[in-house]
Amino acid sequence: MLNSKKPLSVLLGAAAALAAAGSWSDSASPRTGAGGGAGNTVPAPHVIATYNIHYGVGTDGRGDLGRVAKMILGLDVVGLNEVDVNAKRSGYAHQAAELSRLAGFKHYAYGPAFSSGKRSFGNAILSRKPIAYKKNHPLPRKGDNEPRAALEAEIDGVRYLAAHLSLDPEDRRLQADAILSIVSAAKGPVVIMGDFNAGPGSAEVRKFLRSFTDAAASAGPTHPSSRPKNRIDYIFFRGLHAIKAWVAPSNASDHCAVYLAAYGK
Repeated sequence: MLNSKKPLSVLLGAAAALAAAGSWSDSASPRTGAGGGAGNTVPAPHVIATYNIHYGVGTDGRGDLGRVAKMILGLDVVGLNEVDVNAKRSGYAHQAAELSRLAGFKHYAYGPAFSSGKRSFGNAILSRKPIAYKKNHPLPRKGDNEPRAALEAEIDGVRYLAAHLSLDPEDRRLQADAILSIVSAAKGPVVIMGDFNAGPGSAEVRKFLRSFTDAAASAGPTHPSSRPKNRIDYIFFRGLHAIKAWVAPSNASDHCAVYLAAYGK
């Protein structure tokens, strides 16, 4: 586990989420809160994040997975985009496995969007709890446009999808339909997260809002992290009770991380 402290923006967001959920005792476990009366103990909300890590390269042009790990320490489930495996530019690391180790996650899944020989590039889901099911879904695209994918995982009764959508608007609309089709039969809570390369008013984002809640609708822009002005990273959910969502900038990537603290309903 990484020993470095979390960035202040991550800590403040987590503290605000816990405060919103109720009163918390200093002696309580990080995963359990204690209320004011005897026996008044409630579970802490799960904290979920989505983060396009830009294959570990920060705004200073330097690759450093340690900085990325600081942004996700102590969380429950994290969806990652732009994850390298066995790429020369990333020192041939398996970045999903390495971040899982650095940030103390016991379980991870990785799904490539693009592969060439032993090298691949795609999405990952890191989890504290076991991953009961996982499947990688290539997403539709026109012609020779860059391949994209959505990684599906079931964790503790919640269905998660980590996705990275195209730069092409027509591709994005097709990909949004494909993702919604994947989760259409899911009976429990669902979380869809990732870099959608589209603004809140876009046709593809509106597709998700017909049946999902936009967790961070008022949390602010997410890109570029050096001076955020566009909101293109999302956590959509249904079947959960949201406590708080927030955005945390960092020089670890060109995107900000987006966080959601929530209970199961």
